[in-house]
Amino acid sequence: MNEWELQRRLTTRWVRDGVSIGGRKHMLVAWEVMLKSWKLNDPSVYWTEPSADFLVADADWNLTVIEVKNRMTGYKPILASLFQVTYSAYLLGASVSADRLEQAYRNSWHVGYADPGDQRDLTACEKFNGLAEHYACFFDTNNSIPDQPNKQIGRCLGAVEFGASWGETLTEFNSASSATIDRLLRSELTAKAYKRVIARMDKMPIGAFDRMKNVEELELIMS
Repeated sequence: MNEWELQRRLTTRWVRDGVSIGGRKHMLVAWEVMLKSWKLNDPSVYWTEPSADFLVADADWNLTVIEVKNRMTGYKPILASLFQVTYSAYLLGASVSADRLEQAYRNSWHVGYADPGDQRDLTACEKFNGLAEHYACFFDTNNSIPDQPNKQIGRCLGAVEFGASWGETLTEFNSASSATIDRLLRSELTAKAYKRVIARMDKMPIGAFDRMKNVEELELIMS
């Protein structure tokens, strides 16, 4: 199963059930959200921006971006993935608004992918009149979505398999200062394969790390 297939299977599951992160239930807001325009990443139409795999929200309307991998192994690939989800959260937080969330939600749930099977899976949302009504139904609540979303976007990495170095690397990353984060970026990700990671992180203010929530872990059980 490649990552594209993994994302498709997770989309189908999370459309129906949502996802639990750290014991907190989340609803699926959108997926394949491009990080500047908030459009849907669609190879047949528009795909020229980096995109986040999934955007979810808990009952208190705290937003979290999830990046998923089949395997999270090896110190440097894990670091690169941690920087990837950090950059995604930063860009989404810098541009999030109620209108953009509604746009991303409708693009994902009402447009979805071109595959007819996915379209059948996603039509369950058509009975909801937008994101606010879907939120109220999913969480069985009379509370309203805040007019202004929280710009502090949570970060989560999901994988089917976590390697032996995952836990220690995650702890190191979450507890590191901004200066240490910058050092790790430049001293560890020196290979050409990580050139894009460094270029993206150079656009992010160093101090932004200090305002972010810890990256959370999500074990993906694919049965």
